Amino acid sequence: MLKSMRWFAVLMLSMLLLACQKDPIVEDLKAFDALGKEAFGDMQQIQTDMNAKMQAAPTMEGKAAVFHEVIGKFEARIAKLKTFEAKSPEVKAQTDKIIGGFDDMMAGLKTLEGAMKNPAQGQDALNTGMKQVMEGQQKAMGAVGELSKLAKEKGVEWKTQ
Repeated sequence: MLKSMRWFAVLMLSMLLLACQKDPIVEDLKAFDALGKEAFGDMQQIQTDMNAKMQAAPTMEGKAAVFHEVIGKFEARIAKLKTFEAKSPEVKAQTDKIIGGFDDMMAGLKTLEGAMKNPAQGQDALNTGMKQVMEGQQKAMGAVGELSKLAKEKGVEWKTQ
């Protein structure tokens, strides 16, 4: 009887320790979601402002100046995301894709800015820049979708879009 009680106590203690152990995937998801909201929470407003300024800019040089401003804001936000260190390989794989997608988007934005500053680069430069931005966006959004699925599986409230 005493032996079975000890076995039961050890079993209960083991279960309690397992229950108290934190899931690194859940921790990573929550931390990355919070960082994403902090870094990109105002992006809708930035995009709205950029669209208004782009429409108001009468010259390509003016439009390039707007792009330059947005690029600076975007770079600062990406730099914040790059500080994230995932503990779980599942989350790290997706956050690396998100950051890679943002890096691709930045390259595209810089190509567009250069084409606006120097119209001699022509339509090809504009097309290349747009393609880079779109591909980067697709890469990042695909990875966000994967994190969203993982969050749902783990029961984590996920707000990053």
